[in-house]
Amino acid sequence: MGERAMRRLLRRRLPLRAGDVTMLGMVLLHTAVGAVIGMRFKVLFLGPAIIAGLLITTGVGVAAGWRCNGIVLAAFVTLAALQLGYLIGCVLKDVSSRARRADVAGSPMDSNARCKNAPMVRTSYQSYL
Repeated sequence: MGERAMRRLLRRRLPLRAGDVTMLGMVLLHTAVGAVIGMRFKVLFLGPAIIAGLLITTGVGVAAGWRCNGIVLAAFVTLAALQLGYLIGCVLKDVSSRARRADVAGSPMDSNARCKNAPMVRTSYQSYL
């Protein structure tokens, strides 16, 4: 590829309309909200969040002047983003709780020996070494 073709390729930009930016922002917002819900709440809280997401998406679509099929498509996409975010939040919560449990359980000393001045307690197998 020549230098001229490379310059033309670098000058091109993706044509984004205002509706595309709004939709991308709503998807990112719903994914982040879903992740927070997944990390903090149980699955029963997802129902009211879905209803709120539908209302928000419909309101934004009507205010932006989208057609009916665009509003329905936006609602499905944002609800999928909300549920995907919930799944990501649940996975992050599980990973962090497993790491926390492994950190506490993997300690070679018991809880009494963690103090600076507490004597080291030997386990039964250490007396044979």
